[in-house]
Amino acid sequence: MDELEFLNAVREGDVQTVRRRLQAGRDVNKRFTRSLYGWTALHKASSSWNTEMVKLLIKLGANVETRSADGGTALHMASRSGNTEVVKLLILHRANVEVTSKDGRTALHMASRSGNTEAVKLLIQHRANVEAKDQSGWTALHMASRSWNTEMVKLLILHRANVEAKDMDGRTALHEASLHEDTEMVKLLIQLGADVEAKDKKRQ
Repeated sequence: MDELEFLNAVREGDVQTVRRRLQAGRDVNKRFTRSLYGWTALHKASSSWNTEMVKLLIKLGANVETRSADGGTALHMASRSGNTEVVKLLILHRANVEVTSKDGRTALHMASRSGNTEAVKLLIQHRANVEAKDQSGWTALHMASRSWNTEMVKLLILHRANVEAKDMDGRTALHEASLHEDTEMVKLLIQLGADVEAKDKKRQ
């Protein structure tokens, strides 16, 4: 079996084929040379909504902390894709919820960006830092303010996300919701204490 066939087997959730190939000697942590992202099989499975494949790969020795080319781990992939079961599974196997990608994003940033309330809840329960900022100064709340998911924003603020946190341009979550033209999100943020007079670096 060549690499492309193995990659397809991982993506399609073909547990038997992947098990046979790994038991025949393929390194479970080997990166796909065809992938520009520097992914391993676990990265791929974690982004593909395939819990059984993730279970198999971990059982056969996959390293949950291996980084992709952009510094992301399997937990980043699962959080971005919205697969709460895989998020839970990776945390159970001691995936670090505070690992940052090269652009400074944690799994909580990724879950918030995708609008995945359950993943956000799980990550917070396992002590993810709601105030962590990426290289642009964005917190999870900045991400969530553009997700159309008001329940997730309520959850983050309930767990003490700073509604006035500013990014590198001086923008708050309220600025982002306004730019995104999400009227309900704007109303909610104001109700939860956002300063309507806050100005960014352009005085907007």
